[in-house]
Amino acid sequence: MYNPFTDHPSKVDETYFEHMQCAFKFFYTLLRLSFAALVHSIFPFWFEHTASSGIKKLNDCMQDRKLGTDKNKSYFPPNNFPLPTVEDIKSGEKND
Repeated sequence: MYNPFTDHPSKVDETYFEHMQCAFKFFYTLLRLSFAALVHSIFPFWFEHTASSGIKKLNDCMQDRKLGTDKNKSYFPPNNFPLPTVEDIKSGEKND
């Protein structure tokens, strides 16, 4: 029987909650990248490559998820994005 809550997650070999966790991490990463782009729009000398390199990394992660060849590999978005912290913003440090 068709279940819209599990149909797509099962197509990417995940449970409903695994898919929810992964989708939320993508959302949170995109939110942080959006914030970096907003700061960059006001201060073009800060975070010059943060949003573009972050989006490229997310795309690479998404492509790896599609292939799904290594079942032991985690396909969550990587945690190594050079995103601004509150301290970076307050101190005005450049973070590329």
